[in-house]
Amino acid sequence: MHLHQELENFYLGMADDTHPHSNGVLTDPAHRMVSRKPRGRHIERPQCTMLILEDFDEIRAFLARHFTQNGYEVFSSSTLRDALALAWEEVPQIIIVDYDLAGERAIHAVERLHTAMPQSVIVLIGGPGTTEVEENATLAGATTVLPKAYAITEMDHVIQHALRQPPQPRYFS
Repeated sequence: MHLHQELENFYLGMADDTHPHSNGVLTDPAHRMVSRKPRGRHIERPQCTMLILEDFDEIRAFLARHFTQNGYEVFSSSTLRDALALAWEEVPQIIIVDYDLAGERAIHAVERLHTAMPQSVIVLIGGPGTTEVEENATLAGATTVLPKAYAITEMDHVIQHALRQPPQPRYFS
């Protein structure tokens, strides 16, 4: 199932559950979303902190809810400025960056986040899937690039695989 189908299912399933605090996602005055692991739920895997930089509210909420339910502590933002502030504050192990950021170039965002958090796994999502985008994203510090029309299970697999790998140094010629 592709992300747009999962988003549709997510919102159809939430029709009776629209209170902003009911799904574990809180919005602060700076429009950053903070999701924490649900209380009372036993998760087998160790705690992992994730930062999501996505300017589309519905996708950001969907991803935050999905990863929170899977045991991650999730912080999210719609702007690079807020994402950098959150990264310094929370030190995420995983950073997800949307390719189509409004008013900001995603490759620039990847580079800034990688410079601030070189130990983090950075996944660029939603790009056109060209070799040029993948090469530029990798040079900027992205661990993986997922093109448009990915399934959420693909993202889960990519993140699990990236977490098992040690950070790779970047070489410049």
